[in-house]
Amino acid sequence: MVRQVEPAGRPSLVLLAVTGPSQWLMAFVGPLGVLLRKTYFLTLTTTSVVVHSGSGAGGQPTKLVQVIPRETVGELISDVKLGASWSSFRLRFPGSGRRVRLNVSHHSRTELDRFLSTVARKG
Repeated sequence: MVRQVEPAGRPSLVLLAVTGPSQWLMAFVGPLGVLLRKTYFLTLTTTSVVVHSGSGAGGQPTKLVQVIPRETVGELISDVKLGASWSSFRLRFPGSGRRVRLNVSHHSRTELDRFLSTVARKG
């Protein structure tokens, strides 16, 4: 899907994140919580971050959300909280005031660290 949107960009990592207030809270909701959350796939390429969404149950990207130029992504990230089990950050999509809280499992912590260090604001 990334090649269709950005043929010249080479993907270097994919970060899997889910929405929701807290994954601990979602655990109490049970299987219904999986259906209520949205999954985001952030693909870092040589020129941009391609954001796709999908259902919490499917595990596959289904819809293109946004293509963000790589040099501007750092300005759109805030409230980074790194945890042992779950980490989170907020991403503001360009063209809207909407900020989405994205939760990242400890299983993807290496990708999160690489993603954040790559798109970090310089200066």
